[in-house]
Amino acid sequence: MTQDPITTIDLADVQTNAGDFHDVGVAIYPSWVMIEDDTGVRWIARDTVSEIFERE
Repeated sequence: MTQDPITTIDLADVQTNAGDFHDVGVAIYPSWVMIEDDTGVRWIARDTVSEIFERE
């Protein structure tokens, strides 16, 4: 069964324990955050994400 994201953001900056991502698409799931940019998709554990800033 595929789980739907809690929310999605078309353009955001994301701060994680491993580094920052800028101008990315974000889908937030209960345990994971999917980050998508022009290089591909990354799945990051939600508890390692410090901040998500929605961009305009």
